[in-house]
Amino acid sequence: MARVVRNAAFMVAALSLVCARSARADGGYLGIYLTDENVATRGAYVEDVAPKSPAEESGIHRGDLITSVNGTKTPNSHDLIAILVTVSPNDTLKIQLSRDGWEKDLSVKLGSRGESKRPEPKTETPKAPEGGERGFLGAFLKANPEGPGAFVDGVVADSPAAKVLLKKGDIVTSVNGKAIKDYTELQEILKASKPGQKLALRVSREGWDRDVSVELGHKTAERTAPPPVKPADPGPVKEPPKTKKPAFMGVSIVDADGKGPLKVDDVQPQSPAEKSGIKPGDTILIVGGKKVNTVKDFEDVMRGHFAGEEIMVHLEREGWGRDVKVMLGERSDKD
Repeated sequence: MARVVRNAAFMVAALSLVCARSARADGGYLGIYLTDENVATRGAYVEDVAPKSPAEESGIHRGDLITSVNGTKTPNSHDLIAILVTVSPNDTLKIQLSRDGWEKDLSVKLGSRGESKRPEPKTETPKAPEGGERGFLGAFLKANPEGPGAFVDGVVADSPAAKVLLKKGDIVTSVNGKAIKDYTELQEILKASKPGQKLALRVSREGWDRDVSVELGHKTAERTAPPPVKPADPGPVKEPPKTKKPAFMGVSIVDADGKGPLKVDDVQPQSPAEKSGIKPGDTILIVGGKKVNTVKDFEDVMRGHFAGEEIMVHLEREGWGRDVKVMLGERSDKD
């Protein structure tokens, strides 16, 4: 299982665990705890945040990813530590944060290492269940090709995994608050579990994260991934329609006196916009790679796209930015 270590920039004891670099006796204090790893690619995972620390006061949360510091990318914890061991108290860091697929830039003034002496989080080794029967999740697991976590390669029908809506392509990133570095770690937890036991899973799907509570069922063994199935013959390929139809997103938008910014006033139920997670109050900044500041800008972009096309929309919500894919629908007379 992955070790949880103190940020080397604010806890001198952590240096012996994660790197051989030396640091000044009173290095800058941020106040985060990191998983000891160097294989992630999406960012340094924040395992926990010290109370009343500069990190907590700036809005950094447990589970966030730190993707860059002062313009230097930090794809994993070791890259972040390599930067933090060089900083001093009162230094101000420009930190780019990712949370549930949303991006945000923070300015954090560091404190002193002596300000916090939080003990290391305790970890428990799972104990083998009595009686030999293990809890059954009902998910086919394999290594995540893009980094840490357990990749769900399929789900057994009517299984506990299916009941909490897990599906192929999901990535289980933590169990009961503990980060999952590799799918074998989740398998070991399942081997040590019992039917009826509840697990708190954090699941990532296409950049969005959610927390689910799953109650394990009865099954003597977790299955291996099924062999690939040859797809059925789809039959003759239908010719695509020759006439392209106008695109429909399903948002009502407003701007401020024709000057912007462009705000989402309403979202039609079951529309492409709603299905993509766009909500009233969101600010639309970019559509299809083009900046939009007014209703006219938006309409000009939409005239260049048609029903059935996929378009990228960059949103801002409460200071967080995110790119979402929208599969454009077909405009009807009622729209």
